Amino acid sequence: MNKFVVMVEGKNCAIRLPVKRRGLGSLFGKREVPKKTGFFATRFTVAETASEAERIVIDSIRRELESQWGIENSDLDPPVFLVSETRHVASSDDPGVEAKGFTFYADDERH
Repeated sequence: MNKFVVMVEGKNCAIRLPVKRRGLGSLFGKREVPKKTGFFATRFTVAETASEAERIVIDSIRRELESQWGIENSDLDPPVFLVSETRHVASSDDPGVEAKGFTFYADDERH
């Protein structure tokens, strides 16, 4: 098995991010109406091939988004997951930590 780092951009994800108030951060339990949101995420995984690594990471990200924020897209307007880069990681380059989290942005792109 090989270790890979996979960088993903998500677009057109209708999710409910926490409500933000100036100076107070997010309010627990309060969620906005679903908004089209994009994100960047980097994940490490173990797989036989780069294409298998990409599939594993995209499936994992989809499950993570669904469990934390819920994906509320209709079947006619699904979210899009794009792999921007996949690299084999040599053991000397392995940071030894699991990459987590997302960098979100407003997805104003019209489809």
